[in-house]
Amino acid sequence: MTVHDTGGVRIRGLVLRGAAAARAHDPGLHLYNDRADGARPSGVHVTDVDVAGFRIGLAVGASSHGIGFRGVSVDRTRLHGNKDAGFLSYGPEVDPARPAYAHRDLTLTEVTAYDNPGDPGVHDRHTGDGIVIGSVRGAALRHVEAHDNGARAAHDASEGPVGVWAYDAARVVVEHSAAYRNHTGSHVDGAGFGLDSNVTDSALRRNISFGNDGPGFYVYQRRADGGHARNTISDNISADDGRELPRHGALAVYGDDIRDLAIVRNTVILSRAPAGAGPALRLQAGERDVVVRDNLLVTADVPLVVADAGLEPADVVLQGNAYRSVRGPWEVRWGARSYDALASWRAAGGQETLDGRSTGHTLDPCLTGGPLPRIRSVDDAASAAPACDALTGAGVALPLPPHLPAAGDADWSGRSAATGARVGALLPR
Repeated sequence: MTVHDTGGVRIRGLVLRGAAAARAHDPGLHLYNDRADGARPSGVHVTDVDVAGFRIGLAVGASSHGIGFRGVSVDRTRLHGNKDAGFLSYGPEVDPARPAYAHRDLTLTEVTAYDNPGDPGVHDRHTGDGIVIGSVRGAALRHVEAHDNGARAAHDASEGPVGVWAYDAARVVVEHSAAYRNHTGSHVDGAGFGLDSNVTDSALRRNISFGNDGPGFYVYQRRADGGHARNTISDNISADDGRELPRHGALAVYGDDIRDLAIVRNTVILSRAPAGAGPALRLQAGERDVVVRDNLLVTADVPLVVADAGLEPADVVLQGNAYRSVRGPWEVRWGARSYDALASWRAAGGQETLDGRSTGHTLDPCLTGGPLPRIRSVDDAASAAPACDALTGAGVALPLPPHLPAAGDADWSGRSAATGARVGALLPR
């Protein structure tokens, strides 16, 4: 089904099924604009639709003219069993020096993308994604889920699939959503949530990821051109991510030229995977003005932090975080050096200090689900909440710079407290 160069359309209550040929070539539902007059169709609403058996479940696209749609909304929709992706928006590649986006004001609510397996015969691009947001200025994703995608992606593909991610986009907010058991057949990606190349002024907040092959949450920039800037990752939960590709850990910042990024009040729970020992937090060289504050990192038999040599406090600053190793050595690796205590790391590198005083903690957060909670469903998230007040008020609670997307005061579950110095994604129960 195609909506071509047209707005003011409502699509409701359809079940779309594709045959083998459709699975190779076509989206199940395709919104496409290639008008050359600069007109942007608006007001396309998709509700209660189920799409399976196509190359892409639902696609919103634009031609090389670069003018797509405005005000597309997708609600209560299931996208599954599609080869390349459940949902995809796309347009011409964005030039960070003169950014122009095909689409405006996209909304996805209660959209589930699952069992989109990927294509083992495609080696030059990613297949098996859940939800991909590209060439959009202004997108809101709420209560979406991406799970069990990417299992059949090509083993030698140069790019891999991700559960929910954005690229070539601005002002994207993904919140109250879940990504779990997403896979990759190759040696890259397989993450839960991502802000990929050329994403600006965007936020991942109050989401949960678990059991993904790659990181639970990541940011990445392909080129050092200033295209990745002013983004926030806050109040999320990651549990046992990096199962097959542990080198990037659970929460990853990598690529070239990441600017003005805030990573605040997240909870990361990570044990050693059979594939190896990835860190809770991975920081790669090529970033500047990155703040990592008031996060709770809980590990077993893996490093808490791994950072590249050459990262200075002017590039990335860590303050007010809690570092808890429940089994195995307490370890932070910074460049060629390894530290076995918070105090020695602080003294050597200048991290975990603020105005001359020490910040950061190694206290037991006494999590409700035990020292290392097992999160196997969204309903298990409460087990990552502290059962005591050990970390109450232990953060630094500095306001984010005004040019970054706001994190807000509510925790992952929506509760707020009088103190702004919360550590981790959840308030004590």
